Amino acid sequence: MKLYLRNQGSLRHARQYIVARIAQDAVDWLETNYNLDPFFLCVDMWDPHEPFDPPWYDHQLYSDPDYEGERIIYRNTADGTS
Repeated sequence: MKLYLRNQGSLRHARQYIVARIAQDAVDWLETNYNLDPFFLCVDMWDPHEPFDPPWYDHQLYSDPDYEGERIIYRNTADGTS
């Protein structure tokens, strides 16, 4: 988790996140190859899974405004549940 946070810590805009970059790559590919007949494009976006790490403004929008603890981006499994 520390390595993940170190690598992602400087992201400030949604377009910098991996899902947005993958989507832009898919759009770029489609714009270049739209005339292929037939074609197949598979876009895999795995990012919605843990850790939950939205841009700060989305996190702020949906988080509890009274919460003052650590920003939790991963599931707490200390009790053994999943």
